[in-house]
Amino acid sequence: MKKINILIIGLLFAVTVMASAVEASEYIGDYCWNVTPQGTAVTGLLRMGVFHFGADHYVMSGTLTAGAVIIPYRGNMELINSTYVGSLINAGISQAVIFNQNAAFQLDTSFNGTYKGISNFYNTSGNQVTSTVDLGTFTKVPCP
Repeated sequence: MKKINILIIGLLFAVTVMASAVEASEYIGDYCWNVTPQGTAVTGLLRMGVFHFGADHYVMSGTLTAGAVIIPYRGNMELINSTYVGSLINAGISQAVIFNQNAAFQLDTSFNGTYKGISNFYNTSGNQVTSTVDLGTFTKVPCP
């Protein structure tokens, strides 16, 4: 019984701490970028809800829409020497392909910048993994 009480107290403490962290954040709005991979005219729209956690810490969650394809993304960024430096992560399944991407980005104070990433694609029918290096630009646009 004592172990159960300790577990319940620990769980209540964890929930209280998590609730305090959520209350400490401030939703500052949706931000949108045209994402253009290097060497192509194809663009996608990245729409991220951004939360400020105090000081120079931000977290983001949203989607990249490219034609009929919508991919969820999540990430974080830090303001370092007048540059927003961050990372974005996604994962998904499209028919017989499982994919993920990890990308690092840098934005200037007008929120335009560049990204570099690595994508992995696993074809389940061919049991084959393909990796690509992704380079491109973010151009801030009004959200639709």
